[in-house]
Amino acid sequence: MGQVLEFRSRLLCVVFRALGHQVSAKRLMEFANHDCLLLCALLRGLFAAHAGDSGLPDDLLQVQGSALDALCGLTAPELAFSSPGSCCGDSIEAQNQALDVYLEVVCAAVVETGLFGAALDVVLASARKDAAGLGTGGVAIARGAGLLGFFAALVLEADTAVVTEDDPRPPPIHFREELYRHADKLGSLLEAVLAAGSGTPAQLRGLVSSCAALSAALAAARAAESSEDGFTLACRMLLQTCLEAGLGPAPDAVVLAALAALAANVEDLEISHARLSELIAALQPEGRARARSRLVHSDKRGRLPVYGDADRVLMLFDERNSVATVAAPSAPAPRPLEAPRAESRQPGGLRNLLANAPQDSPVVSLILIFFFLRLRSHFGVSWAPPHGFLG
Repeated sequence: MGQVLEFRSRLLCVVFRALGHQVSAKRLMEFANHDCLLLCALLRGLFAAHAGDSGLPDDLLQVQGSALDALCGLTAPELAFSSPGSCCGDSIEAQNQALDVYLEVVCAAVVETGLFGAALDVVLASARKDAAGLGTGGVAIARGAGLLGFFAALVLEADTAVVTEDDPRPPPIHFREELYRHADKLGSLLEAVLAAGSGTPAQLRGLVSSCAALSAALAAARAAESSEDGFTLACRMLLQTCLEAGLGPAPDAVVLAALAALAANVEDLEISHARLSELIAALQPEGRARARSRLVHSDKRGRLPVYGDADRVLMLFDERNSVATVAAPSAPAPRPLEAPRAESRQPGGLRNLLANAPQDSPVVSLILIFFFLRLRSHFGVSWAPPHGFLG
């Protein structure tokens, strides 16, 4: 087995070096004659290799990085129609069906070859080095976020997978189970990405959207269990980080929709509801409509999945929660001149009166005497005011 993996590693190293480390997913599929299972087996061998192994080139880490970039491109829709034998009708339904079949094949290949765990281990090791300032200056962090997006695109297929007696575990369901099995490692990867700091707005949108999809899948996978996984905990960290830091003066509607879905999926909507409402209140009507469309999109690849009560998430983007209704409290009305006693009706009672009264006020002295007399009558406490207490 070791010799087979070494052969696969050397073979792909030759391919990547011959093409100058700039290899797309399409080129790799062509190299594997559009055999996704063969390609994933080759990639698994490459990712199982370690720098310093005998017979492998010195630029193994660079080759593995380029291979990860290509791997994350395997979910591109055009690859579903690029193989010589692929055909589909002109209708959107026929094209979506062909894409579903292709992505199911990718799900099966990634799980059955062991590529899922091998790729995750390589990215996690590189991302940890990047987070510690010992890596490639952020490239591995971007690849980590890309791998999360790749997994998210595949696990969405589980939403419409058909379970039958003949096939109780279709490839997307099997992939979701594999995702749940590696949830703690996925959480470590997300923590490393967060430790490296925020990227561009587009990267933030992609990361939060991917985490929303993955967290919904994990919530469905652990529906019968009460234990929480590492990825769910890391998603809560991502959610709170985004909410505390804010999203700038013009928040992205899609990011807010993804954060709301993420909060529901990790069972944190109650805690985050007030802050989410505050940020969503700044959206214009078109922004609210765009956010709602991403939450109710008819195509699963364009929809932000919500596990549980999706209606409550949608209510956050209702028009009634506009800036006018969720604005800061208005200034108090001017105090009428004919009502000088309004001061005594302010909240706070005795504590407010004592806090605002001058220290030498006789009113304070009388109130304190009355208070301690009540204590004496109730508890039998003997007390006399100290010398000079009344001035």
